[in-house]
Amino acid sequence: MSKHTKGPWELVIDTNGKFHTYIIRQQNAAPYVGVEIARANPQDIVNREPNARLIAAAPDLLESLKALIEPCRHRTTDDSHIDMIEAAIAKAEGRDEK
Repeated sequence: MSKHTKGPWELVIDTNGKFHTYIIRQQNAAPYVGVEIARANPQDIVNREPNARLIAAAPDLLESLKALIEPCRHRTTDDSHIDMIEAAIAKAEGRDEK
């Protein structure tokens, strides 16, 4: 069972000061409650913001995969799609074998 902070999460970008700071927090959480995931010069943000947005979407993506796995089992004969979904869920929950 996954022990992550309940979603949905949001991305907060603090542009005060010399650096842009990317913070992921539970949606509507109190200010300054969250996890800083990156700090960058404004000129060096090409990948940071898209990566931060992907991280913020993680709980929604995990919930969607869990909701889709059973309907997918009944609609496909190609197990590779099911295997991909199961692997992604296991990775998100820390159950992936490495």
